[in-house]
Parts: sequence; structure tokens; C-alpha cells
Amino acid sequence: MLKKHTKFNLLFAIIFFLQLLAEYHQLVRLRAVTKPMIVLSLMLLLCVVTKLKGRFHKRIFAGLVFALAGDVLLMQASVDPVYFTYGLAAFLVCHLCYISAFYLDFRSAPELDKKGARLAIALCAVFSIGFYFYIRPHLGSMRLQVLAYTIVISLMLMMAAFRNMRVNRSSFLLIMTGAVLF
Repeated sequence: MLKKHTKFNLLFAIIFFLQLLAEYHQLVRLRAVTKPMIVLSLMLLLCVVTKLKGRFHKRIFAGLVFALAGDVLLMQASVDPVYFTYGLAAFLVCHLCYISAFYLDFRSAPELDKKGARLAIALCAVFSIGFYFYIRPHLGSMRLQVLAYTIVISLMLMMAAFRNMRVNRSSFLLIMTGAVLF
């Protein structure tokens, strides 16, 4: 991946550096440009490399569209707090798109890596339940929404883990790292 797409990696590194700079120095205009550029660059790479052939790539692309919408809406939350809710809803749909894409990989060979699948389910359950109960007293009226979001994020993480042994190692590790970091 790194050797194959050096131009993209350089572009992404520049966007990443500019985003960090914008966040650190609170440069609102630069942040407004670089934040969407992160997802736009990923969308461009996906289109160029895969030509969006196949259901998996189309679902990942749809997820990136909703991720872009979520980023833009969350950036507007200071203008009107309702944009925060809309942004979270966009990210929720984004994660549902990712879950459906990862499910395609799972369906390709459901008998593989049952031990890893059980481990993923157990870890997600323990972490999600623990995290939710830890933050629950501070959620107020957002308890149900955060619970739903926690469940969806856990499902995404589990489905990403289920890709193990079904796709090449590099693809599995990249997707799994992204899911864990989210």
C-alpha cells in the first residue's frame, strides 16, 4: 500500500499535517478545508484504484460520502447545535454502510476463524458495556442515542474483525486499525 500509492501517500501526509496544524493553532478556515479533504482524498483513491467495481467498494464509497457529510455537518455545530445531531446521524449511516460492506466479506466464508470471531464479540461486548456504563451518568437525555451509537460502533468493529482470513492480511490490518481507532 505505501509503496504502491506514493503520490496519494504524499498528498495524504500533507493534508494530515495541515489538519494537525489547523487543530493545534485553532485555524478555523484551514480546518474547514483540510477536514473534508481527508475524506475526499480517500474517496478519490478508492475510485481510482477500484473503479468502484463490486458491491464492497460501492458500500465503502457510500460510507465515505456519509463520513464527508458528517464532517461538514459537525463543523457547523457552532452555528446551530442541530448540526451536531445531523452530523452524528450521517456518521451512523456511514458506519452502517461499512458494516454492510464488511458483512459481504464475512458471508464469503463464514466458517473461517471462529475463534477470532468469538474473541472479537467478547472484547467488543466487554469494552462497549464498560464504556457505556462509565459515561452513562454524564449523558443526560442522550443516553439512548449514545447506546445505539455504541452498539453500531461495536458491530462495525466486530464485522471488521470477521474479515480476518477472508481478505489479504494488509487489507484486514488497515481496516481493523481504522475501526479500532474510530
